[in-house]
Amino acid sequence: MTAVIAIGVTVLVLASLTGVVVSLMVLREARATLNATQRLFDSLQRETIDLVKESTTMLVGTRKEMARAQDLVELSEVRSQAYTSASRLALHAVAAPIIRFRALRLGIRRGVELFRSRRKG
Repeated sequence: MTAVIAIGVTVLVLASLTGVVVSLMVLREARATLNATQRLFDSLQRETIDLVKESTTMLVGTRKEMARAQDLVELSEVRSQAYTSASRLALHAVAAPIIRFRALRLGIRRGVELFRSRRKG
């Protein structure tokens, strides 16, 4: 009976040792997987930081371009208003009765002078 107990204890010890060895192998694989995952996360973090920096730089550049475009639009609006005002002023000046009368008088005077010079000459 003692021999049976010794064999049973031996089997239990061997099974326990086998379990410990298998557990250590699983833990080693789990640690390798964890290390690989950590390296992957570190790589993703570095790439993400680089992409965020690049995106920020592009956004700043885009903001500057948009501000420049806005300035150009505002400048063209100011110039357009100035041209419109000048055109309106010129139209009113030409259409004003005094200007028309003076232009007619000047035209008649030049016509008479031209007529007299051809008669004399």
